[in-house]
Amino acid sequence: MGVDFINLDNEDLRFRINHRGWRRIFRLAVMFGWEPQGTRQPYGDFQKAPWHQRDESSFAALISDPPDDQFLYLRWDSGDYFSNFGQEVTDQDAYALADAVESAIPLLMVRDAKDHPSEKYGEDWEDEMVLRCQFASLNGLRDPNFIFFDDTWKEKLTELVDFCRHGGFVIF
Repeated sequence: MGVDFINLDNEDLRFRINHRGWRRIFRLAVMFGWEPQGTRQPYGDFQKAPWHQRDESSFAALISDPPDDQFLYLRWDSGDYFSNFGQEVTDQDAYALADAVESAIPLLMVRDAKDHPSEKYGEDWEDEMVLRCQFASLNGLRDPNFIFFDDTWKEKLTELVDFCRHGGFVIF
């Protein structure tokens, strides 16, 4: 399973990554100064509307007469960057995400295979990464290698930066 980011202005511009990778990149971006502004609630019948004709009217209708299976629209968490509901990330947020990730790329280092976090921490290496992210946040540390990023991420991070430079997107 993964997430697809689709540009708001051009549905042919896309970025795809698995959930684990996106959570990791999200933490990296925050480490490098990104302050997520929150996502916008998905519009009503988003997938059935022509891409260029989305407007707030479908959302307004949903609020006034919500179908039983559309409860998520009434309880939207703007901090949700991880589900696949079609929530929107604004242009400004996308640009700031690109800036943060781009600033981390030059610091990526080559990692010896024997130093992979799974070798040192086993199956719990992601728990160690979360603890390291918290430590980094409390201490103002900006080092992608500290949270287990290495040069093998350069291509994917660059792809995300290029994608975000085109502006806002939806998350599916």
